[in-house]
Amino acid sequence: MAATGWTLAKRPHYTPPDRLGEAALVQLAQPVNRFPDYVRELVRSLKHTVPWMGRQRLADTLAREGLVLAASTVRRMAREMPPKIEEPDPSHSDEAGDSHPLANSTPPAPKRKLPEGITARYFGHVWHCDLTVVPTALGFWLPWFPFCVWLGWPFAYWVVGVVDQHTRTPIKLKAFKQQPSSRDVRRFLQSAVKEAGKAPKHLITDRGVQFQADYRAWCKRFDIKPRWGAVASHKSIAIIERFWRSMKGECCGRAFMPLRLPAVQAELDCYAAWFRLHRPHQALQGITPEERRADELPNVVRLEPRPKMPIRGDPISVRRVASVELSVERFAGREHLPVIHLEAA
Repeated sequence: MAATGWTLAKRPHYTPPDRLGEAALVQLAQPVNRFPDYVRELVRSLKHTVPWMGRQRLADTLAREGLVLAASTVRRMAREMPPKIEEPDPSHSDEAGDSHPLANSTPPAPKRKLPEGITARYFGHVWHCDLTVVPTALGFWLPWFPFCVWLGWPFAYWVVGVVDQHTRTPIKLKAFKQQPSSRDVRRFLQSAVKEAGKAPKHLITDRGVQFQADYRAWCKRFDIKPRWGAVASHKSIAIIERFWRSMKGECCGRAFMPLRLPAVQAELDCYAAWFRLHRPHQALQGITPEERRADELPNVVRLEPRPKMPIRGDPISVRRVASVELSVERFAGREHLPVIHLEAA
């Protein structure tokens, strides 16, 4: 006490911790990057409204409206099931045999080089055309005799589609009651060229019966170079196959396809319009096919719900908000085609 210069009058007052209560506890600082609880509730509500959307689709959709969240954050907020643990390859385990590299005298097989596909540089450069089958409201029918699936009306429809590679835009979709012939496909492609305003430089298809000699002659007349899909090439027929997967999961799997052909064609046209205008595409870095075609990025003001998060970059393009409201519209009255909007409350 004498060394510090304190006297009995200047001695610090000591208060026992039990009299201070919660103030005596060590409190951690709240992290600045933690999102408010209403953002978590918004993500859960959106996931409940459109449960077929994955985490990346949800993140891209929210980013288009100004709320930037990582896909991992969306998954955590939506309380999705944890990913399945991949089982180890038994060929690399000790139980499968001697795992020493010298025990196997057979040299490893060389890796097969994947074929290089053509890359589209602009809209209308490369098109993809293919056929698929979608069930009607009656569903696929498997008769006991003659032990085959009847792929045709009234149990299924054949759909022919054309997708642009550069923008992932569905140029045209058309439904048929039976499997279309080569003449039907050529007429469909000619109408797609007329609707797009120009013919593509390259047209990629599979080697089906619709794409044989007559089809090659038609391509030559329109100065189109026909190409056939290569196995394991992501720039090949897999692009339109991925579109079929999206269409069957978002359109045909969510709404029963009617039995009347005009009604089916209306559903396909409605889905193609929604896909072009409102569906963010992962291959296009989260923008829509129409925005890629117009070469215009959406003018979005970023909403920052975290009050303590420092704003970096242009402060004009970032707006701090106290709350965010979610509104979901239905495109053309279809329940399975949502148009999502976020508004600062």
